[in-house]
Amino acid sequence: MDLGEPSHEICTQTHPSRKEYTVSNLAGFQRALDLYGAAVYWRSTGTVEDNEPEVLATELRERAAAAGASREQLDDAEQYARECVSKHRKPLMAGHSFSQLRNEAVR
Repeated sequence: MDLGEPSHEICTQTHPSRKEYTVSNLAGFQRALDLYGAAVYWRSTGTVEDNEPEVLATELRERAAAAGASREQLDDAEQYARECVSKHRKPLMAGHSFSQLRNEAVR
């Protein structure tokens, strides 16, 4: 019996001018931010001798921005990574080594 209650079905149509966000989009967005923060962590530790952490951090910042991250969100990820360094902790996505992060970033 229809009581006029709202439907709980997922709407599959979107207005052409609106971006449709899915769980996949959001997961990719969060992953991009997390990878950027992890790259900043390795850049900030100074434990990797060449400029590869800087190059990777720049690339991942651009990737996160392309995924929709705002400047504020990128700055927050960077600040979090620096806090991890100062507290002798690692962001989750930092991995055991810079090379592990680099491999994760290309997946």
